[in-house]
Amino acid sequence: MLKLKYLEDNRDLVMTLLDYWVYDEESLSLLNEFRISSNAIYPYKAQGNVHLLRFSPNAEKIPETILAELEYLEYLQKNNYLVPEIIPSKNGNTLEIINTSWGVYSAAVFKHVKGEKLDRISLTDQILFGYGKALGELHVLSQKYKPKVYKRISHEEQLDVMLKAMTPFKEEEQIRSAIKALKKDMKALIKTQDNYGLIHYDYELDNVFYEKKSNKYYIIDFDDAVYHYYMMDIVKCKDNILEEHPEMDEKHVVSCFLEGYTSVKPIDKRMLDDEDVFKRYYQLYSYVRCRLALAEPIDNPPEWMVELTHRIENYLKEIKGYLII
Repeated sequence: MLKLKYLEDNRDLVMTLLDYWVYDEESLSLLNEFRISSNAIYPYKAQGNVHLLRFSPNAEKIPETILAELEYLEYLQKNNYLVPEIIPSKNGNTLEIINTSWGVYSAAVFKHVKGEKLDRISLTDQILFGYGKALGELHVLSQKYKPKVYKRISHEEQLDVMLKAMTPFKEEEQIRSAIKALKKDMKALIKTQDNYGLIHYDYELDNVFYEKKSNKYYIIDFDDAVYHYYMMDIVKCKDNILEEHPEMDEKHVVSCFLEGYTSVKPIDKRMLDDEDVFKRYYQLYSYVRCRLALAEPIDNPPEWMVELTHRIENYLKEIKGYLII
């Protein structure tokens, strides 16, 4: 999540960035359907097609990490995996780094994918099977992937970044201790080419689209891609399904999902016993990001931001309650 000061709708900034791409003037009302969280995303149309302008301040995300993401997307697309098409700018660039009146920003544009988000449809056994199969196919391609120029961060490096980020907060000693303990536990895990590679990390219901007509799954938002154990994607995905659908039977969900996954890629069964380790990882990662988002409060915040701050504070307490026993 971006810091609070970056969450407000700055339409002048949006147009400054959007001018680097072709767009339909009459479609600009779509910009009102924006959303801002870990990135700002603004929909619009170009030649009648819905595109998504995605940008973030370089003070929050360095361009090299975004370029690594875009390089991976291009690899997946070349291998017929269904991901968003990257739309080059007028300059022919997949990523524009732009010095604006509000600071330096990195912007990219993607074509909207087909289908409907999985969090908006019924999760039948068939859907769960396909959902798992699509993840297995992604991990198979990940095993073969070798970055040409830019490389995403590893989970070990990410843990070091998290620990460093929490150092200035003297009141977060318990969280720092939890990160150190997690580093130790993860170091004990066996790492092989079959169980470790570049993962999506955020393979959740709202990042997967299903097109019923073609029975195909489109995967979006690789912004958090990280070198990690493949089981991380599975555990996080399973927990997301059960969080969104508490009425569903966990064993049945896991059975259908893993049946799809293992139809294309075997699972390292040793990893199934380490679910708590992976859960602690994503809880700590989320905690650190949210904690940093609140680190720089703004003067006279709008009411929606005050409410958001309260929700985040309650969320942090909830995570801390899980992590600190």
